[in-house]
Amino acid sequence: MAGRKSYNNLFIVILCLKAFFYKCVESRNDSKEKPNILIILADDIGTGSIPFYWPNFKNLPRVKMPNLFKLKKKGLLFTDAHSTPLCAPSRYSLLSGNNPHRGTGPRGSWTIIGDVSQFTEDQVSLPKLLKEKAGYNTGIFGKWHLGARASYNNTWEHPRTLENIITDTNMDWSLPLDQAGEFLGFKKSYISLDGINYPPFSFFKNDYLTSSKNETVYWSKGSYKMPHGISKIVVPGEGDQTWDSSAFDMIVVNKTKNFIKQHLKHQPDRPFFAYAAMTNNHYPFTPPDYHLDGTKVKGRYKNDYLDLIHHFDKNVGSLIKFIDKKNLGKDTIIIVASDNGGELNLPFVHSTNGPLAYGKGSAFEGGHRIPFMMRWDGMLPKNKKRHNMIHLTDIYATISEIVNITAPMGSAH
Repeated sequence: MAGRKSYNNLFIVILCLKAFFYKCVESRNDSKEKPNILIILADDIGTGSIPFYWPNFKNLPRVKMPNLFKLKKKGLLFTDAHSTPLCAPSRYSLLSGNNPHRGTGPRGSWTIIGDVSQFTEDQVSLPKLLKEKAGYNTGIFGKWHLGARASYNNTWEHPRTLENIITDTNMDWSLPLDQAGEFLGFKKSYISLDGINYPPFSFFKNDYLTSSKNETVYWSKGSYKMPHGISKIVVPGEGDQTWDSSAFDMIVVNKTKNFIKQHLKHQPDRPFFAYAAMTNNHYPFTPPDYHLDGTKVKGRYKNDYLDLIHHFDKNVGSLIKFIDKKNLGKDTIIIVASDNGGELNLPFVHSTNGPLAYGKGSAFEGGHRIPFMMRWDGMLPKNKKRHNMIHLTDIYATISEIVNITAPMGSAH
């Protein structure tokens, strides 16, 4: 049965690995038997925004993406990878190995109003499995979108509105979120419940709200000049006074790097699982003025959307360069993918999904065919393409087999 002992739906890379995995590990004394895992998930980036997916299609951007090009040259490019057509169910599929209908709701869990975790009580997430069965140190940084509960009226009853959720006297923010990071097996977490789109416009560190009521401000709909760029609020509500949507993904990069740095300092003999959930390229489109390395981002191309595509490449490059600087390339599986296809009906945007029909939210191929790249130095072929159909759900079972643990009943189905 799939999801138990035989993984009939593993994507084709497992065929590459199984042929020489143990042989390579045996001959490389400098590598860990269990590899580190770094997953970088884009938000709403379709294959039409990546220059090398549709080289013969005319209506595509000419955005330079040297870091993704280098990743392709050093690893595998999957040309027929798929997700669900929407954000929340895809994130559940990634971490559960299941199609969304096996969770608590087929459309996924989006907020802490009316939604519990998409995971049922008997399902084990991938990070939890890796932590408990294979000794991994686990961390998530960035956009959550997996549902959770907060203490309301001394119960887990759902709050009535997101708009004033921080200062609501019925909320007890001295308690951590329930069914959030720790519930899914993340030892470390620094997350926003809904990326940059809905309140609260604050981060949760290890499931605790980082903003105090005294530091909370009400963000009206509009644009705000912040230290790193123009921050935009689409849905008004409360949040931290330093909230800056243009800085979000750079915060994700720094938090992910710091997690790996601390891991290497304190637990160098253990593997890590790091999940960096970006908001590139979700609306509202707010590129920073400059990237972490001081290079210009906003205004480099003809619109904010293209600037953000370029910035995604910068963010990926920052994380992979950090892996290489620490000489972890041979010990780390790097996966870069997107949660669904690109948005449509944006007046200034190219064909975000190339020649594919429709886009995000659609059952047509443009809604769920995604960019997908993978690198593992010395273990995977370089500069090769794989044309077999794969899905985000395949990651769970594949990683389980690589580290020699069995996916439990209820997961990887």
